[in-house]
Amino acid sequence: MVVKELIQRGTKFYPRQTAVLYQGETLTFEQVYSNSNRLANALLKLGLRKGDRVAFLLANSLQSIEIDFALLLSGLVRVPLNTRLSEAEHLHMIRETEAKAILFTEEFSGRVVSLQPNLTTVQFYCQTNGTPKFPWILSMPDVASSVTDSEPAVKVEESDLATIQYTSGTTGKLKAAVHTQATWVAICNNILSSVDIEHGDSMLHAAPLTHASGTLVLPHWVRGASNIVLPGFNPQEYLETVDREKPTTLNLVPTMIVMLLNFPGVEQYSFASVRNIIYGASPMPREALRRGLALWGAKFVQYYGQTEAPLILTLLSKRDHLADGPESERRLLSCGRCDRNPPRLCGGFVFAQAVYASRLYGTVRVLARDLFNRVHAPDGHCDGCTDQRFQEVAWQERPHAGNQRLCQRQVQFVCQPAHSCGIQEQRPEQEIDGGQLPERRPVRPHPLCKKTDQ
Repeated sequence: MVVKELIQRGTKFYPRQTAVLYQGETLTFEQVYSNSNRLANALLKLGLRKGDRVAFLLANSLQSIEIDFALLLSGLVRVPLNTRLSEAEHLHMIRETEAKAILFTEEFSGRVVSLQPNLTTVQFYCQTNGTPKFPWILSMPDVASSVTDSEPAVKVEESDLATIQYTSGTTGKLKAAVHTQATWVAICNNILSSVDIEHGDSMLHAAPLTHASGTLVLPHWVRGASNIVLPGFNPQEYLETVDREKPTTLNLVPTMIVMLLNFPGVEQYSFASVRNIIYGASPMPREALRRGLALWGAKFVQYYGQTEAPLILTLLSKRDHLADGPESERRLLSCGRCDRNPPRLCGGFVFAQAVYASRLYGTVRVLARDLFNRVHAPDGHCDGCTDQRFQEVAWQERPHAGNQRLCQRQVQFVCQPAHSCGIQEQRPEQEIDGGQLPERRPVRPHPLCKKTDQ
């Protein structure tokens, strides 16, 4: 299955329902699909072909979802540029992926103008709104007005690349994870199997749709649920939107939740419609979680994922947030349960593998001490450990057909506990290459950790 089939499914079953709401403006499923096809055909008319990389620097808007869909429908490869990154980082991402086009909203035209003299592969500079200030910048609404909204005449296959997502979570340096059409569909199905989404629901987005929040768009689309989009996160605007639009699902990072809880008069805004408050990306302060549960009820769901193997690797359900006792308290300090059953060891290894694993762009070596984000053994946690972290340890590098710089990644991670007191067992720094795991050596448990059985 490819993403196009999921987009078409939502359009077929819910054509006249509201699909997107942005600052009082709405689009139906049918309108989003029509606009997506028109933009896809416009990009192809320029001379772009399936497999070409298209970078984009976009703010959240009414058109965010249709721009994303247009690239997926036409077989063009998404290269989202994080709007918070520096010019040098954007330059690196565009150069490494050899992007042939860049899509951007008017507010980022200054950045594009600064980048332009140093971009050798980019042939088309496409502004999606406003009036371009230079003749070499194309107005995409004008280009799209001369094409039809029929389905793009492109055969998209499961093995075709869908997106190149940059991350620096393990090394501090940008590296690109690549997902195919098939893995993007698998991510959608994985979210649908883990999150309560029903027909007629709505999700509120305040984080950039070009990144993690955007992965939740397609699961809602498939179920006939709408996506409510905000330009960014402002506590008062967010609370007013929840009270007025009555979304059923929220996606927040812990910092946002703390800001909402600290907003004066937060209790006056109704969260009665909300069934799911999904959070992740960083540790949740326990006191903030207690306050949230007391104010909004048993609606919290914690997820963990990575750019390389996105949502959802581990999950803390609503029920997990309600249980009492020391066991549940320790579990709430973790990143959730896995749905598999690898060894449960303090100081041992926890491996995560996923069918929606990414490929890697370029040859990468990873230091064994590079750590990122928390995870725990599947049946609860590693007793006494409050901040366990994934550590990348193994790669299997194989040239990708048609591009020697693309390597197939074998997703395999090892968990190295870091303890609440700040003491962490040390391993020698080493480079892991060729898909070989380091020799497994005994690790001395921290004294605060109970001995657990494998």
